Amino acid sequence: MNAELRALIDTSRWCRKNVEAVASLLPTNDEELDKLVEEVVAAGDPMGFHFVLVGALGMGRKVSARHLERGTMIFNRDVYLGGCAWQMEGEVAEHLVRAVKTTMMGRETHAVALLVAAAWSQEHREGRLPTDLIPQARLLARAKDVKGDAWAKLMALAAVVADDSLIELAMEGRQLSVTKEELLKRGRHLAEVLLKICREPALEQVPDEPTRQVNVGGPVRRAVERVGRNDPCPCGSGQKYKRCCRDKDQERLHFSSGVEGKTLAELRDDGEAHLTVEKLKTMKPYAMARMDPLKIKRELLPLFLFHLGAVFMLDELASAFERLGLDEDLEEVWDAVGLYVALKGRGDVARRLVRARYGEKEPEPEELSLFMQLARAQDEPGRFLAALEAAALRVVTSKDDSLLQDMALAALYTPYKALGILVARGLLPLVRKRDVVFVFDQILRAHDELNISADDPYGDIVEKRFTEEVVDTGKDAEALRKVRDDLEKKVAESRQLKEANEAANRRLRLLEKEQARLEKEAQARQTTAPESEELVALRRKIKAMEVDMRENNADRADQRRKLAAAYTELQTLRKKEQEPSTQGAAEKDAEDLYLGDAVSSNQPVRLIEFPRKFQETLAKLPRQVVRGALALLGRMAGGEPAAFADVVCVYAVPGMVRARIGIDHRLLLRLRPECVEVVDLISRQDLERRLKTLA
Repeated sequence: MNAELRALIDTSRWCRKNVEAVASLLPTNDEELDKLVEEVVAAGDPMGFHFVLVGALGMGRKVSARHLERGTMIFNRDVYLGGCAWQMEGEVAEHLVRAVKTTMMGRETHAVALLVAAAWSQEHREGRLPTDLIPQARLLARAKDVKGDAWAKLMALAAVVADDSLIELAMEGRQLSVTKEELLKRGRHLAEVLLKICREPALEQVPDEPTRQVNVGGPVRRAVERVGRNDPCPCGSGQKYKRCCRDKDQERLHFSSGVEGKTLAELRDDGEAHLTVEKLKTMKPYAMARMDPLKIKRELLPLFLFHLGAVFMLDELASAFERLGLDEDLEEVWDAVGLYVALKGRGDVARRLVRARYGEKEPEPEELSLFMQLARAQDEPGRFLAALEAAALRVVTSKDDSLLQDMALAALYTPYKALGILVARGLLPLVRKRDVVFVFDQILRAHDELNISADDPYGDIVEKRFTEEVVDTGKDAEALRKVRDDLEKKVAESRQLKEANEAANRRLRLLEKEQARLEKEAQARQTTAPESEELVALRRKIKAMEVDMRENNADRADQRRKLAAAYTELQTLRKKEQEPSTQGAAEKDAEDLYLGDAVSSNQPVRLIEFPRKFQETLAKLPRQVVRGALALLGRMAGGEPAAFADVVCVYAVPGMVRARIGIDHRLLLRLRPECVEVVDLISRQDLERRLKTLA
């Protein structure tokens, strides 16, 4: 950007006259204009971006839609985003969807970008939507922080694309006082209003009277100190302030930045020197991207690099590591950002980061996180398969159970989503209980990206994980019991809906077969065979049942999250309650005095042998304890490795092993070659006395 144009932008307040003045200084050559737009986008310069783009389009200049990929997140108002996008050249919808997919932006901007892309496709592509539009809309609908105007615009998008699964997701978990039909009616009205404004040229939306700068991106601090009108002027002229520098300072105030005493232009050239932890937390992604990592204070570098990854400025992240090298203080953040690289499917960035750390040397698989290991190989199928095998071998030979979750997520975050779903499903029974709902939510996220039904059968396994170890006895578990009961009702309701749907579909296939026969006969007679009333009614009924099933799946997902939260809260509370009091030294749990090594998880299939009068023992125990014990015994009899995760030997009684049933009960048994012999199911408080008796 030439000096004259830069100075005009830096000293101009936002109004139509100033935008037109900037437009008059733009390069007359279209290629040079394209380079200028690319420059202001890459620099993350919001004032320059708005002045140049709105000015160019307002003068009828051609601007490529490719600039939307990085520029969409810079727009500070929906009307400018829509007005500019509608006037740009090229595949506007594809570039808007790619912007949503690859960059970080506010939820409201996210919804409007997809809405504009959908409406533009209906007008310019005969209604053919970009492949990723519905999946990205479903991901937005699944986000829990979509509220207020953002949610209203999401409903406007749902009304425009008329996608049932998107509508159900957008309504999930919300206490709504109106029907779905009324919501869609409101959504269509809002879409009409928004799109009418967005179709107007962006220059028409620029105010006639000057306003403050386009975008500061946080709290504003005065660019000049506060001075009384009749005080001596700080410049030392000897005159009163109102007769000397006041007018000039008032103009400078309009360009105040987030740093006291600095204008936006001054801060743009020296922002690194004023960077703090608080500013990092609120900084816009494009503002972070323009910072020079070599100028940032060393103690802030790890946090800065982590945030750069978290807002998906991944090219800038790779460049930063390439310039900085990798000293010891940056190794931890290098490992952490692999998650964000994998999440966005940036194999190119993963390879750059590995080269920045290891040079031309090939690192050992265990030196990389599973995310980085799979991400850097994802663009080459043969290499990816080898990396997947190496990662799987690393997981199955490791005792670190956190790798199970990492493996599930790393597989889901590759471009091979269906394969990732299968891998993650296989790990659901083994992932730590506190993480299992999150992993399952990521499986549903992959369903959204594939644009397939969110009805995943492995939801049943997730729910069973919270019943196999019973912790809902006691007064402190009331919340957990309530959520579990609600979930069980939803599961039963889901089962009934599926059975009814399957029966209806079987009947539908028979009727359609009969209808096809009648139509064939009618064609021979050169007449038309009308559809039977039963066939028409059955199709309508199946469609209604499918809506009910989607609503039920959404409710089950919400109950699973509540169950996981209640379970974690209860476990934490009881762990605190069970922490031994200290008087000089902590007292050792008496139970530990009788326990030895863990039992091997590699177990054969066996029958179960119960003791005499065991039915009477079960009758005296809470229902949840009985259910948990029998469920665990069934899994142990089947030789399931996860069932033996918390089973340990009782060295005080040879051949005896102990399994936990929740916090308060213990199952004593013997693992014989031919059977699992149940000895007793007792309260934890009675364990010491019972073991002494058995010994």
